[in-house]
Amino acid sequence: MHPRRLSTLLSKRQQLGQIAAAIDALQKRKDADLKECVRVIQSCARLGALAEGRRIHQLMRRVGLGSDVYVSNHLVMMYGKCGSLEEARLVFEATPAKNVFSWTILITVCAQHGRSQEALALFYEMLKQGIQPHSVSFTAAINACSAGPEFLPAGRALHALLRRYGFQDAVVATTSLVSMYSKCGSLEESMRTFESMTEPNAVSWNAMIAAFAEHRRGLEALRTLQKMFLEGIRACSDVVVGTTLVNMYAKCSGLHDANAAFVKLQEPNIITWNVLISAYVQHCCFKEAMELFRRMLLLGLEMDEVTFINILGACCVPVALEDGRAIHACVREHPLASNHAPLENVILNMYGKCGSLQDAEAMFKSMSQPDVIAWNTMIAAYGQHGHTSEALRFYELMQEEGVVPDDYTYVSVIDASCANAGLPEEAHAYFVSMQQDHGVRPGGGHYGCMVESLGKAGRLSDAETLIQCMPFEPDVLTWTSFLANCRSHGDMKRGKLAAKGAIRIDPEASTGYVALARIHADAGDFQEASRIRKLMLDRGIRKNAGRSIIKLGTSVYEFTAGDQSNPRSKEIFDELKRLDKEMKSAGYDPDMAHVAHDVEAGQKEPLLFAHSERLAIAFGIISTSPGTPLRIMKNLRVCGDCHTMTKLTSKITRREIIVRDSNRFHHFKNGSCSCKDFW
Repeated sequence: MHPRRLSTLLSKRQQLGQIAAAIDALQKRKDADLKECVRVIQSCARLGALAEGRRIHQLMRRVGLGSDVYVSNHLVMMYGKCGSLEEARLVFEATPAKNVFSWTILITVCAQHGRSQEALALFYEMLKQGIQPHSVSFTAAINACSAGPEFLPAGRALHALLRRYGFQDAVVATTSLVSMYSKCGSLEESMRTFESMTEPNAVSWNAMIAAFAEHRRGLEALRTLQKMFLEGIRACSDVVVGTTLVNMYAKCSGLHDANAAFVKLQEPNIITWNVLISAYVQHCCFKEAMELFRRMLLLGLEMDEVTFINILGACCVPVALEDGRAIHACVREHPLASNHAPLENVILNMYGKCGSLQDAEAMFKSMSQPDVIAWNTMIAAYGQHGHTSEALRFYELMQEEGVVPDDYTYVSVIDASCANAGLPEEAHAYFVSMQQDHGVRPGGGHYGCMVESLGKAGRLSDAETLIQCMPFEPDVLTWTSFLANCRSHGDMKRGKLAAKGAIRIDPEASTGYVALARIHADAGDFQEASRIRKLMLDRGIRKNAGRSIIKLGTSVYEFTAGDQSNPRSKEIFDELKRLDKEMKSAGYDPDMAHVAHDVEAGQKEPLLFAHSERLAIAFGIISTSPGTPLRIMKNLRVCGDCHTMTKLTSKITRREIIVRDSNRFHHFKNGSCSCKDFW
């Protein structure tokens, strides 16, 4: 470990030790001093020391110091910063004479933990109780609206209220409006708000530059930066400007320019490092993100919660499981990151998406008070891995524990425990229950899951009716899901309708065109299939090439269909021939429907034989000892023939083969798959 990092860790551990010693000393005294207790609470908040925070809170309750509004406000803030929103809420509700700061602190905490609806409900309840808001109260509520476009109307309403209460010149609140409008998709309102500011500060200018970058308006971002300098506004430091440029380039012109801006900074701060790691993750450059993280470790730089959240995002693929475990170990060493709910949820999500339910279960059990996000993550993970009964069990358990299901819960429940099992009646029961019993209005995700469930059960007419009755435009995922089920059940008429719907919603994506061409080819209309493929080419649309990745040791290997670039290609194809021979002797018959219609009959089987996931599996078999599980990631849906082949391979080789395709996880073992052939 780098000396600087070791020094930082030791310093924080020493501070935690000092807090524990201070609490021990206070416990021995008969008359605990209020100011000393508050200082300990503040230290716990700063270090994220939840266990010590609970100790001092318990001590103060025992000696009768916990009911004062001043103390309660500090406790709410401490629990919020330590990631325990439930305990923050309990302290708030027990406070007898709440002031504007009591409300504002809890609103801020809710917004920071992604509970935007709860934050807004608190803000309006505060007004209802006749408490005069502070400009900081508005800032907290506005920040809650930055969660996404669905909060734009709420953000506009807060903007109107801000004027009514006379805070239109409050720089911090108005700067929050600039950011909120941008994050909600309304750059025009963001610009108008910024232009209305009489004296924007450096933070306001940076918010406007970031807004342009967010909307990929690089030229306007640079002009605004230039104008800021011409106006005589000095940024806090060169690092602030540099960080803004890194962020802008990452969102506008690409990672090359972002990295160039980063390299020019003599001493980038933690925010700059986080921005570049986040940019790499968002562009799916996971290898580069990990290299940057390792550089931080080697330099002994202090990391914060955002660093860990960003880099864990690079590990949410099966081939990165070992990297994810290593980062989790770093988190355990970091005092600031311990007992922090948002970070724990990210780790939990990482294990689920890596395909390790065992690690996910262990992480969940270690959480002191798992929130609704943690429960949702586990339900989704079980569903994605085909464990329907466990997904349902967790849904029941969360309610027994007093955790209220939200809209994401029902997307996971309907999809994971019903749609994947092809049980439309159960899916419909949950769809009705979420509205009648819990007041959750169905959104696109819920309707999409219902369409999927009906489609898999062969009830295509009912699925089509549901699409037509949706209170909003179906998204491309709904259409492509319906399309896949139409094709698998041989309903070409509805399949054409679904393909055209997908093309209408997203004319730049290849999925609809490819599927429509295949539907016509399946029906024997090769002329129309060729016309659609030509239309794709004329519009400059290319089908995404299938790619499969396998990680062995510290090396990552990528394969495309027919790929012979690997130095061991001859061995790979020899292994595939050996497996093919064994499978055919067991009755395997290749399904040529998964090869394009315009391929010569004699060439279809060799093309099917060399699909990318087969190459990755064969390479894994010849590169590892017998019985070693293989983890493969594919960017497209696994075709039906490869699915059959992988089931047989798992039986022949006596290995577990875990494949994560674009739809779900497939755990192949002893000749069967966890998806039960629904995917």
